[in-house]
Amino acid sequence: MQGQLYLEFAGSFLTFFLQTAAACLVCLVFTRLLRHPQHRFLVWLLFLAASGLYWLRLLGDVGMFIVRPSTLLAVSNHSAVPARDHFLLPETWSGGLGRLDEVASAVYLASVLWLAGRQVWRSLRLRALIKLGSQPSPGLARLLENMRHQFSVRRCELLVLPGLVSPATVYWRKPRILLPESCDQEEAAPWITDVLRHELVHIGRRDYLISVISDAVCALLFFHPAAWYARKHMRLERELACDLGAVSDCPEQRASYADTLAHFVRLHMLQQQGAAPGMDFAGSVTFLSRRIHCILEEPAKTPWWKKFSAAAVGLALWMVFAFSVPGLAIVLDFTSKPDTAVRLAQNRAAAMPATVLHKLRSIAKSHSAKAKPDDMADPVVLPDTLTSLRVHDRVPESSESFQAPQNDSSDSLAEGPDVTTPTWSEQSPAAPGISGPSARSIVIATLGGIAASEHKEHAGRGHER
Repeated sequence: MQGQLYLEFAGSFLTFFLQTAAACLVCLVFTRLLRHPQHRFLVWLLFLAASGLYWLRLLGDVGMFIVRPSTLLAVSNHSAVPARDHFLLPETWSGGLGRLDEVASAVYLASVLWLAGRQVWRSLRLRALIKLGSQPSPGLARLLENMRHQFSVRRCELLVLPGLVSPATVYWRKPRILLPESCDQEEAAPWITDVLRHELVHIGRRDYLISVISDAVCALLFFHPAAWYARKHMRLERELACDLGAVSDCPEQRASYADTLAHFVRLHMLQQQGAAPGMDFAGSVTFLSRRIHCILEEPAKTPWWKKFSAAAVGLALWMVFAFSVPGLAIVLDFTSKPDTAVRLAQNRAAAMPATVLHKLRSIAKSHSAKAKPDDMADPVVLPDTLTSLRVHDRVPESSESFQAPQNDSSDSLAEGPDVTTPTWSEQSPAAPGISGPSARSIVIATLGGIAASEHKEHAGRGHER
């Protein structure tokens, strides 16, 4: 039972790994068909959310098996698993597989706890940094108040944090915009508006909360490269979407917004300090060229035929994935189990179309009929004796009666050894399909013969006397 349980865990893990990798590949191809960064952001967000829920369901099944191992027999059913490949492992690997499962579980738990502890440490460090912040100048505070109503943000706090390189936004229930000390100066007035626009778009989109959720999913799926790949692309598309949201109301300020972005990236490169807490305005230096290109690019109207073709290709792509993902399920079993081949044959037969399966059955029946020899006759039925009785499904009982001799005892003694032999009579016919007398009639006839012989022997001794 324990070896089978470990195989269930290993098969579920491999199935999850392959199906998640296939889904990531489909998302990568699908995002190439989307033009807006917000749509690509939603695709990667849905991928991360679905992967996290899928993994949590598997962990719930594992916990149920640990608490109640007997539920494995009720839940596990290889014949119901849609698998194309059935991998067999030697039964001698059962002990090593159990030890490997225990080690992997311990490593996974330790890694998750370490990643969670690192996130807690960053949160505590962020709280300590916020306590060092100071209130901005009155002019900067009034500018934020006017822009807050413009972006429909209910509440927001502005803090000036010493040592900060790039503007950032933290928290989602009580959001705070953190600005470097250089932004609270008069020479920073040309680009401070662009910075506040970008950060207010982050607050309106609840990006900090989404970032926390994505970090938690990556902590659970740290072993899968697809989770980190999706998280990276989700952050890049998030910044592109915020850039477009910041310049959507004032397209004439695209050039100044790009210049502001380049200024903070250059400042980040000169100071060579760590990344700002929360969502950094400057972001990655290598990502700067793509952001500037996206900001300066004029929005063009896409023809209807391009939209229709992209939608058709995307729909076909997801349909192919939906039909092919069950084939990525992996079933592991031991080679010593006698019903493995039977289950494999049942799986393959169930995957065949009904017409093909009916044709194969008819061919098998015709071959079995031809295999019978023509000269094979019915077996010869021999009469039953006491030592050789035919075996039937049911031997009928008949109402036989034993008839004793009707001679007088005195006449019998006078006549000598000629004594009438007891006879038997069977009133009911034999059952259909069974030839010959019944077993009871044979026994009665045999006993009657023995009685007659003993009677003759006694009569002969009387004559001798």
